[in-house]
Amino acid sequence: MLKSEKIVVSQYPETDIDGHEWMEDYGWSVLESHPMAEWVEGVCLFVGNREVRTEMWENEILQGRVPVWLCARTHPKDDGSGRKYGSFICGVDLLSNGKIWTGADRKECDTPEEAWDKILAYAGEEFYLVLEEPLRI
Repeated sequence: MLKSEKIVVSQYPETDIDGHEWMEDYGWSVLESHPMAEWVEGVCLFVGNREVRTEMWENEILQGRVPVWLCARTHPKDDGSGRKYGSFICGVDLLSNGKIWTGADRKECDTPEEAWDKILAYAGEEFYLVLEEPLRI
């Protein structure tokens, strides 16, 4: 099993029904490495043959560690407002057992190619991978 750790990127105040306040941590779960993921020149993360789109500030925080939570999205389309964006297809998680889980069928995959085939069949169109937004951790 691969060991994961948490990276906190922001904190937000939360209040419960009784008025008690606390700070909620948001960030990513990361692995030191994953057998199906590779950083190229320290700036491009690939899972199998697909690049994971990350921003420079995310790369600086990740520092070569592999994020566990990814998303598959459709390629950007014009929504009529002049903005272009890709729609969410499903989650893609890099598991501590060295496999990939995909929300397309909610099962583990032994290879990236198997995961990509399931996502393509589910979405019916090409997709790209992005780092999931920071989640409550």
